[in-house]
Amino acid sequence: MSQESAYIHYEWENADPKGLNDYIIGKFSKNGQSRRIIRFLKKWKQEKFSTDDSIEKTPPSIGLTLLVVDELKENESDLLAFQSICKTILDKFEIEKDVNGKIISAKIHKYLPVKPFTDVFKKLEGSTSSEISFYKRLKKAVENLNNAVLCDDDYDAAIYVSKVLGDEFPRPKKMVTQYRTKINEEHSFG
Repeated sequence: MSQESAYIHYEWENADPKGLNDYIIGKFSKNGQSRRIIRFLKKWKQEKFSTDDSIEKTPPSIGLTLLVVDELKENESDLLAFQSICKTILDKFEIEKDVNGKIISAKIHKYLPVKPFTDVFKKLEGSTSSEISFYKRLKKAVENLNNAVLCDDDYDAAIYVSKVLGDEFPRPKKMVTQYRTKINEEHSFG
């Protein structure tokens, strides 16, 4: 391999950062839920991807942001909205498995809505293990959020949410009662 072929070739791309910013701001919900869900998703990323990971190994924040503003189905509950968007993102992956059922490829795509219209997840393509890791970590988050939604009280739900967002996530005090008639959607998570 020649010395020249060992170098990566970079080119300038025409971009529209103002147009991208306007696009995202124009998609924000009036009640602020989309901003909160973006913050939750970025907190999950911070918790589940090490600062030692290279930039090519972590999902790009702009990709997560675009997925939220384009795919979020608002809900009265932030917990249900967060669970739903994580599941929606998980479903966007194209998964390939070997004959034993082991994941050998996990691809996700999201294109910029403005110039240069590139796939923001393209940087992950250089490492199949990074794509699979992103998928598996998000799948685990969905499992924990599903469990949180099924909990009968806020304390137990917060235990599962803290597995997604980290130990800093506030947990209410455990309530001890003999009978509970509260429905799941009433968690105080947002």
